[in-house]
Amino acid sequence: MSFISTAPPDAAPLLPPSRDVLGTVIEFVRRFACYPPGVPMLPASSFVRAWQSLAQLPADVSEYCIVTDLSAVRRGSNTYLYQPEQEGARLGTLTMGKLVEHSVQVDFYGTDPQTSIELTRTRAHLLELMANSTEGNRNFARINPALSLMYCDDVQSAPGLDEGHNLNTRHFVVLHIGQNIQATLPQRFITAKTRVLSTEALAPADNP
Repeated sequence: MSFISTAPPDAAPLLPPSRDVLGTVIEFVRRFACYPPGVPMLPASSFVRAWQSLAQLPADVSEYCIVTDLSAVRRGSNTYLYQPEQEGARLGTLTMGKLVEHSVQVDFYGTDPQTSIELTRTRAHLLELMANSTEGNRNFARINPALSLMYCDDVQSAPGLDEGHNLNTRHFVVLHIGQNIQATLPQRFITAKTRVLSTEALAPADNP
């Protein structure tokens, strides 16, 4: 089965550059974890952020997706950008930055026992395929240019039983998202004065 992108090539970002990592992932999943008509796009009401413990799903939902920011790990050392004071300003600035890698888990669940296991599995594989393709980061940046899609782990299966002892399907992947975090502080700079000294004056008098 070939993959057909569901996002138009000129799709504009949803919002100005944002720090909302989970919101960006949700929109990416909506656009690309589908293959109409057999695997339709999930409605926005089917998504739950992991911290929304009181979230209520609509009664007619047979599939839902949970996104979880598992961890945020620093990659590399800080970067520093010094900007001396401009004309008329008392202070310059120091901008510090670091790269953070977010590991975001995307779980596809089937709540209806009649939901085919192939449906949640296919969604997970389509997402992994797109994320690890040459088009993955380009389309991710269209949604939010403040973040970058690094890569995606392999698809895993973790089915479970509901309260009625019915088997519910579950397939998930972990997306690795890059985010630059910066902070700027006022900084005072000192103007250096150059002093020229002849090396002959430092040489011993009896130096041949």
